[in-house]
Amino acid sequence: MTPDSKPSDGASIETARSLSELPQFFGRIAQYHDEFIVYDDGFRGWTFRYLDIARLAGRFASRLRAQGIRKGDAVMVWSESRPGWIVALWGCLLEGAVVVPVEPQSSVDLFRKVEQKVRARLVLLGDRVPAVTSSGQLPIWLLSEIERSTEQAPLEPVSPSSKHAQRNAAAAPDDAHGRAAASSALFADDMAEIVFTSGTTAEPKGVVITHRNLAAQLQPIEDQIAPYRKYIRPFAPLRILNLLPMSHLFGQALATFVPPLIPASVLFISSTSPHEIVRQIRSRHVCILVSVPKVLEVLRDFVVHRFPNAVDTSRKAEAWPLRWWRFRAIHRMFGWKFCCLVVGGAPLPADLEQFWTNLGFVVVQGYGLTETAPVISFSHPFHVRHGTAGRPLAGVNVRIAEDGEVLVRGDNVTPGYFEAPRETSGAFRDGWFHTGDFGELDAEGNLIIRGRKKEMIVTPEGLKVFPEDVEAVLNRMPGVRESAVVGKDHVRAVLVLEPGASADEIVRRANAILEDHQKIRSVSTWAGGELPRTMTTRKLRRAEIANAIEQRAGQLVSKPGTDFSSLIEKYAPGRTVGPDTTIEELGLSSLDRIELMMDLETKLDTRIDESAFASVSRVADLAKPMAVAEETSFPAYNRSWIAKLVRGISLEGILLPITRTVARRKVSGLENLDAVRGPVVFAANHQSHIDTPVILATLPLRWRRRIAPAMWKEYFDAHFRPERHSRRERWMNSLLYRLVTLLFNGFPIPQTETGARESIRYMGELADEGWSILIFPEGERTATGEIGRFFPGVGMIASRLHLSVVPIRLRGVDGVLPRHAKWPHAGPVEVKIGPPIHLQGESYPALAKQIEEAVRGL
Repeated sequence: MTPDSKPSDGASIETARSLSELPQFFGRIAQYHDEFIVYDDGFRGWTFRYLDIARLAGRFASRLRAQGIRKGDAVMVWSESRPGWIVALWGCLLEGAVVVPVEPQSSVDLFRKVEQKVRARLVLLGDRVPAVTSSGQLPIWLLSEIERSTEQAPLEPVSPSSKHAQRNAAAAPDDAHGRAAASSALFADDMAEIVFTSGTTAEPKGVVITHRNLAAQLQPIEDQIAPYRKYIRPFAPLRILNLLPMSHLFGQALATFVPPLIPASVLFISSTSPHEIVRQIRSRHVCILVSVPKVLEVLRDFVVHRFPNAVDTSRKAEAWPLRWWRFRAIHRMFGWKFCCLVVGGAPLPADLEQFWTNLGFVVVQGYGLTETAPVISFSHPFHVRHGTAGRPLAGVNVRIAEDGEVLVRGDNVTPGYFEAPRETSGAFRDGWFHTGDFGELDAEGNLIIRGRKKEMIVTPEGLKVFPEDVEAVLNRMPGVRESAVVGKDHVRAVLVLEPGASADEIVRRANAILEDHQKIRSVSTWAGGELPRTMTTRKLRRAEIANAIEQRAGQLVSKPGTDFSSLIEKYAPGRTVGPDTTIEELGLSSLDRIELMMDLETKLDTRIDESAFASVSRVADLAKPMAVAEETSFPAYNRSWIAKLVRGISLEGILLPITRTVARRKVSGLENLDAVRGPVVFAANHQSHIDTPVILATLPLRWRRRIAPAMWKEYFDAHFRPERHSRRERWMNSLLYRLVTLLFNGFPIPQTETGARESIRYMGELADEGWSILIFPEGERTATGEIGRFFPGVGMIASRLHLSVVPIRLRGVDGVLPRHAKWPHAGPVEVKIGPPIHLQGESYPALAKQIEEAVRGL
């Protein structure tokens, strides 16, 4: 598999055959013991150090060889951003395999086209993409399994607080070293990636990226960072929340190649909800957010909704400390370490940059293309020049052509397009790559981008839309004579129709075929006959068409037909939208849906439960009442050092000795815990209110000091819903709640589904800190002594948190403190502890049944 070469610029044969620098760079970072990747899957966070990723990458490379994958073979990666993505990228780079990224939101049709075009030998899938089968019977590996893979036993990802982190750190990454040494046959001009930038409706166009392209930016960026490392150290660990997909080269650079140069760690999250972004930034002490401009726009709306004074720019010329102090409440919301926003993937509007700068945040812009792997210029965080994309990196030559187009030359520039000689020759002239963007260089050498020369549309999420792709679909529709697609940040269709044809019906059918980012957001009909075209080539005059449509914008018809007409018009300008119009037909991106939800929250002056909003299918459903997001206040004070001290004294000195006196225990199965490393889920049958003290009195000290029992939230209804109860009930219930959370490290979990996600997330946070969970899956204490049905929630907890379950069988505890008794009386108790269960699958009732049977079998 070889790319089409760009025109020669005189490079010598020795240079062309120079060795790749990437294996050496990999061998260097494989020594680091610092935190590298934090992955939050929506329920729990997983932490990987540099050496963890290095070891996994070495093992992945070995697995490629065992599979028969050789240098130059294509490996497709279709996944959300996660640690396994980086493992696979490095494993392929070390082995010489060619990575072919696929956008996470791509369709199966696009996946198939790319698979056939590159003649893939292997497919790697994430958890949030369709579970496809390869058309060519190719092997399909799951990245989630790769993250946990090892040669003999699972390599467990470690949290910073895990005690076994030091033991793992002591083990040298032999696999990584071996692969770095074995990669000496890799050359700088070997292909590293093929990144496709087109849609399903035209022949996909792949940009060839070589080892030289990827390595070209390492030294220039490190040289810029080196003088400032001493200022960065006090912020360690410096965490970067990266919301750009790994399928984008800019996302790869900010997740894979730049962090080791600082060094820093990267956080991947599963949601782009503004609530979740802010929560993650605050709770995980993030310093830098990396995103497309659209995310900053959504976050701006989120901030303004809560702090209306954030729009005040009357004192934007004030010194940074004064602006920071004036908006300190906003900084408190994000957390005190958060200070910088890095933007790429699409142009940053000046007003959006000014908004965040005015609040006292540093806004850093980058400019680049897939063809430049990807960075051309980058604003220096300590020397930001607003309105510019910073100076070109060292080794990247930028020239402004006579017509204002930005031209680029350097080792970072692609050699061409995959198996597309015509496109390759058209992109290069005299050794310079033509970017298709207008720009200029200011007096200090900073690059200012004025606009796109090409007719390509770049969505606010940074995804590229080629008008010809969308037009190809529209022109096949019955009733369409011809079409033109124009727009700046979304797709607008201009149609010349046959008599009686419906523009809305045509758009509806077209959007059912198009990719998500290609979907038509607004439509106009052309009343002047044939669309304007050039005389000789008959190409559409898109600028002329766009200008004419803008002038007629006030005449476009929109008939939402609901009380939310003004709200919907924002997302479907020029469309006829009725109550039965589906949300899917509006062609909204995931971020558009979030923004619509936020607008709806503002209109209704409430916070909408995300799961309730996700179930909305029609425009009419927006007017229906939706569940309000319920925020449970989870305790945090009970994990402080003083709470641990009080708990230790009270448990070991008072409560557990009393428990051992009244509950004369017969214990078996403790040996099953000898080889178990926490955290785990302890699942026990529920007999009495003193079940928890009995279990704590039974467990060895190392376990009972790091355990958190779940308690039913409804039992403390007077504390959480005081408006329903008398003052005395509220006081007594709240006192009991605080005593239980302090003395037993308990936490609330609802029996209903509402709020269950928040409870599981809280359990994930506990597990991240090394706390095991104690839960009674029956929910209610036994009335007959028999074990009741286990609720599916325990299966969800074990599955989502990836925790082993230790079954515990209690007998006789209901005799010591019966269901309606107020005081216990001494009696025999039996406690049996079973071997841990490692659960797999997503059928929560089946998993819960498996746990129930294990407890019954003791």
